[in-house]
Amino acid sequence: MLRAILIDPLLRVISEVNVDNDLQSFYDILQIRTLAMVNIDNTNSLYIDDNGLLNNDNSLFEIASYAQPLAGRALVVAHNEEGETVETTLDIDQVRSMVGWVDDQTPEEVLEANPPQVTSFDSFEEFMEEMMFANSTDKRLDEHITATQRLLEGDDGE
Repeated sequence: MLRAILIDPLLRVISEVNVDNDLQSFYDILQIRTLAMVNIDNTNSLYIDDNGLLNNDNSLFEIASYAQPLAGRALVVAHNEEGETVETTLDIDQVRSMVGWVDDQTPEEVLEANPPQVTSFDSFEEFMEEMMFANSTDKRLDEHITATQRLLEGDDGE
């Protein structure tokens, strides 16, 4: 079990929860089928519904470190240096101070204002260059990309 913080914009409640550290438990507590992650800071992240904005019945909230409103329930967790999910380092008051409830937009309006962008690449190398450039300040992502590239090239890193 790990300590996490649940954000429920429908009930407008932020609460501390203990959840099993596995995907099915995250799906169950969030009441979702697809999972996405939004970074809050260098350690803490939100697990949210990857399709949350596609359901116009979802309530919205904002988190201070993210540019657009998010839809549906969210779970605040942290990640260690190996990228494993661990309990959040934030306390409930810190999370409460970061969250705002959104009343003046629907998920559809948020999606229209921030449409998904699709980019194609001619090669894996071109993709990797773009990822490294776009995320050069995120050390964990850089490490993940490097490890993925090694795996795809058949190098297990040893």
